[in-house]
Amino acid sequence: MFYNANANTETLTNVTISGNHADGTGADGGGLFINDSLTVRNTIIAGNTVNGGKSDCSDSGGNVVTSSHNLEGGTGCLFNGPGDRRNANPLLGALRNNGGQTDTQALASGSPAIDAGLGCPATDQRGVARPLGPACDIGAFEAAAAPPAGIPAPVLGKRFNAVPLSGKVFISLPAGAARASASVPGLKGRTFVPLVTARQVPVGSILDTRKGKVRLTTASTDAGKTFTGDFGSGVFQVLQSGKAKAKGLTELRLKGASFKSCKRGKKSAAGTSRSKRTVRRLRSKVSGRFRTRGRYSAATVRGTEWLTADRCDGTLTKVTRGKVAVRDFRRHKTILLRKGKHYLAKAPR
Repeated sequence: MFYNANANTETLTNVTISGNHADGTGADGGGLFINDSLTVRNTIIAGNTVNGGKSDCSDSGGNVVTSSHNLEGGTGCLFNGPGDRRNANPLLGALRNNGGQTDTQALASGSPAIDAGLGCPATDQRGVARPLGPACDIGAFEAAAAPPAGIPAPVLGKRFNAVPLSGKVFISLPAGAARASASVPGLKGRTFVPLVTARQVPVGSILDTRKGKVRLTTASTDAGKTFTGDFGSGVFQVLQSGKAKAKGLTELRLKGASFKSCKRGKKSAAGTSRSKRTVRRLRSKVSGRFRTRGRYSAATVRGTEWLTADRCDGTLTKVTRGKVAVRDFRRHKTILLRKGKHYLAKAPR
């Protein structure tokens, strides 16, 4: 990266500069070459190379003004602010599709950049909400939170971790549980108990988040990697295949409620219409491979925020952040939705 402002000082915030190379004899600054003042905050500069000279940072009459909480692989950037780390290995993964609209480098477990940032933007480069742990991460990628103390890592296709975040959350295990909560309409024979603390539960469990929010962490086919999502405002069953070809995709299948009250509206030239009343819904914000499934469509994502709502007239998908691939079951068609867009998979007339 070459910076030559000759004007006001600019700022890099939560940026990852890695894997770059400066060619030529005696080249300097494989990561960052500047000849003016540049403020850097919550940024990783590491793993850059040159044919000679300084590898990560080099100045030519300018200087890097560190704000705080940066990480560099060497000492050439001269980071010396609060929370700065020098000669540190950020443990970056390969540049790849980790969700979002651009490729990123994920932070591996144990990276010194995890939970080491301060005052980060609300989302990372992929659009994933920050923070996912006690504090935000340095760089462009926000890593999934580690399992709570005493909770083992999730197991692909068998068990996942559930942490109540707010309100009242209830859970029904596949084999049943002890004391019952208030019943869930449309789910006879299931026993629900309050989820009051983090716990590991089997795939196939049903969660009731109509008056609360829960964070789920599921396993991936990549060793040590997990997917994390926050879900609320609905009742859903958690399903995940253990097969390698599924790549850890977790499905949240909307459950409960009754569609008996869905009445057809007045007849028109186009035929008989149905009510737009919402019967059940689920709000989701995730990092990783998740899919929500309603009556007439399913929405698959790799990191975004969206709403799935089963209405009398069909299944509505509305995207708040990122993009979602919606599969319309009746039309046998997949529609790609971006931020601010929505799609209704219509119920049969």
